[in-house]
Amino acid sequence: NELPEGASLASSNALFPSHVPDNMLNEHPYLSIIRSKLRNSRIPEKTDWVEALMEQWRFVRKDVSHPQKFFLLDEELALGHLKKLSEQLDTICSQHESLFRATAIYLLREIVDNMQLTTANKDIQDVLTEDQIKLLMRLHEHKGLCRIAAPKGEYECLWVPGEGMDMQWGWERTPAECERSGKPAGNRTERLHWIFVVKDMVEAGIFEAQDDGYFEFTELGWRVANNLAKNK
Repeated sequence: NELPEGASLASSNALFPSHVPDNMLNEHPYLSIIRSKLRNSRIPEKTDWVEALMEQWRFVRKDVSHPQKFFLLDEELALGHLKKLSEQLDTICSQHESLFRATAIYLLREIVDNMQLTTANKDIQDVLTEDQIKLLMRLHEHKGLCRIAAPKGEYECLWVPGEGMDMQWGWERTPAECERSGKPAGNRTERLHWIFVVKDMVEAGIFEAQDDGYFEFTELGWRVANNLAKNK
């Protein structure tokens, strides 16, 4: 709908050649990169999408006898439209929860593995979610410990240090407990969200699971949290 008059694209399939098998990607190296990253649960970068879309645009323009009018545009004009499309594709991928979480873990590992904290602070803050930072900052104020445990009549949830006593971040009662007490069930989405926040950072090497249900900062976790606190 945003294309100029005389540059129609009736079918988007021409830009997304899903029919090309993996063993025939010699002429589609950037498409190969996109497929590889998605299969490894990583979000392609905007530049990956731009390169792959332009690669396909040039391929259609060169090899298709009667291409759609979009492929007959001046290349710079087509590039401008494909950059906008790339931004939308990047946004959609970032909103895909499992893909986003897997990518965030990968980037965290990469930063932690190559950590020179004097230069990596901005990269860390760009990768960490607001809730990950919130948890890191809370634990930095205390002993670097949190735990996942189930109170009586409830499911497992995250417990963090508070003023004088531990606090639940997310909670959910069992159906039996709800019936017995007449109290609300709580919020499963919120409860699981905070558990996943912890487990994602375990995978990234920031927390280490203990046998008693506690999760403790690794040395790298302390360094990440400490540098976040310094740059608060």
